[in-house]
Amino acid sequence: MILPYLFLSQHINPKQLILSPMSRLPLHILLVFMAILVMTGCPASALSADQVNDSAAISSQPDRHKEIIEAYDNALKIHPKTGPAWVIRGMNLYGLGRYEEAIEAYDQALNLSPKDAGIYASKGLALSKLDKYDEAIEMYNQALTIDPDYSFAWNAKGLVLSKEGKTQEAIKAFDQALAIDPENVKVQENREAALKLLNS
Repeated sequence: MILPYLFLSQHINPKQLILSPMSRLPLHILLVFMAILVMTGCPASALSADQVNDSAAISSQPDRHKEIIEAYDNALKIHPKTGPAWVIRGMNLYGLGRYEEAIEAYDQALNLSPKDAGIYASKGLALSKLDKYDEAIEMYNQALTIDPDYSFAWNAKGLVLSKEGKTQEAIKAFDQALAIDPENVKVQENREAALKLLNS
């Protein structure tokens, strides 16, 4: 078990290994990494934090989404109870615009890791793409119940509230996100846009 220990002990972010535009990993390497995750019992939360939900991360290799989904489908045939694999599958389905299927993958991950805030937030993103705003807010609330300091979920909730025309509530959500992460430019911009709507 030296190899998994090296991956984990060097603080290498597994998301970056799979999603970074700098990494052009062949499928056999992805499958080996999947096996390492299975052997080490890596929690799904290791693959579903803010960076996973970041649209830039998800779309960094749009030409590889189908490849990655196929690789993880094969891995899931062998180890269907691997939360991180379901999360990665969901992220790549999301990247292809297959939001219903992404939600199904996130549901599988939640069955295995029901206390993972990142998976709820990921599911919320997919629901919001389908204009299922109430369900998306419910997912963000679930994420925030688990992790009240999850700035990404506060910001995402604010965006959905803005789309629903609940501007004051949206500003409160953005304020919560900024209280946790005051330097986040995206959240600052979202708050400013909501304030303009409120004052127009």
